[in-house]
Amino acid sequence: ILESKPSGLFNLASKDVFSKADFAIALANQLNLEINYSFASVDTLNVNRANSCGLDSRRISSLLGLNLPSMMDTVLVSADEFMKKL
Repeated sequence: ILESKPSGLFNLASKDVFSKADFAIALANQLNLEINYSFASVDTLNVNRANSCGLDSRRISSLLGLNLPSMMDTVLVSADEFMKKL
């Protein structure tokens, strides 16, 4: 990134947009963990929260000439790192 001397704002994130719940469920499934959960809308909270916090990372992907990881790529790496620490 530094060699190309970019200027401006870049979002460095997964190429997918997903919720924390989506990630947690996928990680639990990858680790064969049973979790008890229920879904609720952010509209039910007493604080203002965005419904989606996805970032558009196409600009940095184009600058670097590579595909950023998907949610499942990140889940697989996270599960592998977790298992190595057991």
